[in-house]
Amino acid sequence: MEVVSGMNLDTFFDQWLYKGGNMVLDGNWKFDEKKGRIEVNLNQVQNDGYLFEMPVELGISYNDKNLEKFKP
Repeated sequence: MEVVSGMNLDTFFDQWLYKGGNMVLDGNWKFDEKKGRIEVNLNQVQNDGYLFEMPVELGISYNDKNLEKFKP
C-alpha cells in the first residue's frame, strides 16, 4: 500500500490497528458576516487521552450545488 500511495503508513497502522479505540470529533461552525467567512472548529473529544493524527478535508455545499473543499 505504501508503494502505491507513495505515503508512509506507519502512523496510520499504529493508530488504527495496533492502538485500537476510535477518534471522536465534536465541532461547530458559524458565519462571520463582518469578515465574510465561515469559521469551523473541530476538536477530538475521546476520553482515552490519546490524540489521533489525521488529515481532515472540509467541504461546503452551496445552494447552487457547488461544493468547495478545504484542507486546513
